Amino acid sequence: AASDVYKRQSMGPAVGTISGMASWLSLGFKSAFALIGMSAYVALITDIPITVIAIILCLFFVILNIIGIKEAGIVQRFLVFGLVGILLFYISYGFPSIEVTRFVPFIPYGARSIFATAGFVFISYGGLTKIASVAEEIKNPGRNIPLGMILSIIFAGVLYALVVFVTTGVLEAEELHHSLTPISDGAHTFAGGFGGIIMALAAILAFTSTANAGIISASRYPIAMSRDRAVPDFFNRLNPRFKTPPNSIIFTGLFMVLAIAFLR
Repeated sequence: AASDVYKRQSMGPAVGTISGMASWLSLGFKSAFALIGMSAYVALITDIPITVIAIILCLFFVILNIIGIKEAGIVQRFLVFGLVGILLFYISYGFPSIEVTRFVPFIPYGARSIFATAGFVFISYGGLTKIASVAEEIKNPGRNIPLGMILSIIFAGVLYALVVFVTTGVLEAEELHHSLTPISDGAHTFAGGFGGIIMALAAILAFTSTANAGIISASRYPIAMSRDRAVPDFFNRLNPRFKTPPNSIIFTGLFMVLAIAFLR
């Protein structure tokens, strides 16, 4: 990423290597935790152990990314469009069920509580700049990457706000406080059991898309460090058929599998 290049050029290769490894670790952990995070929602629709599902999905995305970035991107679009469609259903059907009285008082614990809570959701936007790690595989990256970043943060911000507005408007504060699946619980209030299952599916799509995007971006960090001779050249080798870095992708995938297996 651009920040790691800046650190390497301004503070030396050691700092750049540490920064690159830290970025790789953070993306790997975030992707593994996204798959683990499906547990609360998977439990609503199946009895299959979450660890098994998470590892299978991780291996599937590793193979998909080895086959090609285009194929991984197609799957990613399918996941995102499916998620957005379900969230729009949630917003449109949930609005008539909102009780305005639940927003009174609007900020019962003061402005400090808003900033404290924002820290918990900030991670949702943390991966925005990581798309730069696959710049060489994107057409016209100088235009498309900044444009994609700007449009995605605006769209995601508006969508997040509307989903939270509906959820807090259809559920009591006490229900929100004790719920591990607030979106599904909110949908259950105005769409019954069907709504709860649909939103559980949306959560699974969200976690899965995060994991896929994490593998796409995280696996490119060892390549960049290999080119700078910070790690062995082994990570920079490309598959002659698919033109992808299988060693780096497999290395990232194995790290995620270990995180899933031992941190569950």
